[in-house]
Amino acid sequence: MTKPELKAVRRMIEASRSPSGRLPARARAEVLAAVARARDAGMTDAVIAEALGVRVAALSRWRWREHSGAGKLVAVRVPLRASGLVVHAPHGVRVDGLSLDDVAELLKRLA
Repeated sequence: MTKPELKAVRRMIEASRSPSGRLPARARAEVLAAVARARDAGMTDAVIAEALGVRVAALSRWRWREHSGAGKLVAVRVPLRASGLVVHAPHGVRVDGLSLDDVAELLKRLA
């Protein structure tokens, strides 16, 4: 990867930016591929960033997001508490682990 090739990537960056200045994911992937080729050719991040017209921090952030999976949604399951209901009574009494029927019976007896 040469500096003139990076200049072509710079023109692509400038043409691809949204009105807010963000770079779409597809364009960012192309930039990261070019950055990888430039690094393989021995260029430093500072030289690459200057040729692309971006900050070194932006390159680092893009690479980190690409490799870390940051920003991607992951499905998770949260198990429900199996211990039952908790009843708080006056004077700090707490009864934990009751079923709904047990709570109903307790409330009847306390009434």
